[in-house]
Amino acid sequence: MVGIVGGYGAVGRAAARCLAAEGFRLRVGGRSAQAAWSLAHQLGGATQARVVDAMDDQSLRHFSRGCLTVLDCTGGGASTLPRIRRAAMDAGAHFVSTLTDPTVAARPGDRCVVLAAGFSPGLSEMLDELLSARLANDTHFTGYYGGLRVFNHSAALECLRGLALAHGSAPGSGTDPLAGLPRLFPDSSRPIVCHRTVLPGAQTPVSAKDQNAAARWYRAFDGTHVLGALARFTAGGPRRNLESASHELARASALDCAGATPYHLVYGVVEGRTPDGSTVRRDLLIRDIDGSGLVGATAAAAVVKVSAGRVPLGTHHAADVLAARDVITRVRRHLPDSTVRMTRRPASGTATDDSLPARS
Repeated sequence: MVGIVGGYGAVGRAAARCLAAEGFRLRVGGRSAQAAWSLAHQLGGATQARVVDAMDDQSLRHFSRGCLTVLDCTGGGASTLPRIRRAAMDAGAHFVSTLTDPTVAARPGDRCVVLAAGFSPGLSEMLDELLSARLANDTHFTGYYGGLRVFNHSAALECLRGLALAHGSAPGSGTDPLAGLPRLFPDSSRPIVCHRTVLPGAQTPVSAKDQNAAARWYRAFDGTHVLGALARFTAGGPRRNLESASHELARASALDCAGATPYHLVYGVVEGRTPDGSTVRRDLLIRDIDGSGLVGATAAAAVVKVSAGRVPLGTHHAADVLAARDVITRVRRHLPDSTVRMTRRPASGTATDDSLPARS
């Protein structure tokens, strides 16, 4: 039995779909009995629906009782994550979360805790390793993520913080690193601009994995209203107000999405040398509706490995115990609205499909 707190949200629903397809018995829960029951009915089988309050210790312990593993998909961060983790462990369950938890010590124990089983931190740390497999060490990784979506308040805050942590220049200023990559986007007539950014969690070491000093991440923006809101935020200098700017950004994203189909993509590219000295370029494109499927698949991959006893007891970060192929396999198999494409080509030449390399 795997219990999913926040099981009927976008991320929880994607994780539940992956786990149900792999034969897990599920218990999905949240504050809405109707929403939990509706998802349980869709998944069928032995899926249970439970009401659970992520702010109530007794409710969480009752929900966790009888579960082998509890997955936190609430996205509540410091307000709920430690509480859900303690309740799960008190009930004798292992614990997985899409977020990091600075309150838990990395020490051995009789339970397994896997944190940061999301996109960033999480899968973003694994992509460089996937694309660089069997290449010389002097690879150069560049990643892009984003697209077209309506930002809620938390997503808008995350975007603004990443922009502030980068280098503060206005989005779209200088050379556009997206030049030559128009095939990634569904409508090349719309203004697509990428801006250098700092991924959430990248300022704090969250895993033991070596980070490629040459890795660069860019956030892609589709449309003009969001770009305008970000430019105004950047121009505000030290007095810029995150709270008011996040509301403006959310409104701007709704305007960009009006009459268009939302989408989210992650694109990574590595250039390096093979053992025989040939220069190659590998790229990986993952496309989803809003990114929640990718986070849910990452969380599901962690749950599968933990529940199978293939993660040592104690506290770990997902990037240290998972490989990107663990996640991508589930995206391909269980998320019909998502697509994955990996190609390999000489530095100048025709692209060919490349199988996902096994983790060394």
